[in-house]
Amino acid sequence: MTGKGVFGTRGTKGWVQTWRFAGVAMVGALAVVLPMVLTSSPSESSVSPLVLTSDQTSSLLNVAQMMASGNGDPVAATAPVLVVGCTRFQALGVVTPGDYVNGPNPDSYVIQLRGSFSGALEKVPAGLQAVPGTVLTVIVDAATYQVEDWNLNTTAPDIGTLGPSTTLNS
Repeated sequence: MTGKGVFGTRGTKGWVQTWRFAGVAMVGALAVVLPMVLTSSPSESSVSPLVLTSDQTSSLLNVAQMMASGNGDPVAATAPVLVVGCTRFQALGVVTPGDYVNGPNPDSYVIQLRGSFSGALEKVPAGLQAVPGTVLTVIVDAATYQVEDWNLNTTAPDIGTLGPSTTLNS
């Protein structure tokens, strides 16, 4: 069987060889580029600190207060609240590793606060209880300030790998 393709007329065996070559070339390119992407992280010297307007700071503190209160610790947002800017996909890789969202990759903020959280906002199956934690990390859409995802844990995800952090309420 033969057919007219992008590279000319090929028999079935020729197409298999062409695609095999393309696959090998793709794997080779990924082997070179992927380690650079996975190991590169912003350094304090090459990335400027996050600068927020007073309106942005106020909106992010409101989100922090809402999430802290909803999870049982309304005073947690009065302690230092860290924020870093990144994209949603970058944030998911650090805040909720293994999660994947198929869709837009908007600019986002990651808010992190410490306290004594009950996990009251967690969606848990009937008959089970939410797991409490001491570190609340929230991914917020930078345009709408909508909470996109969050994590409650006893250890803090290293949001410093996303870029330099700023303290909202210092």
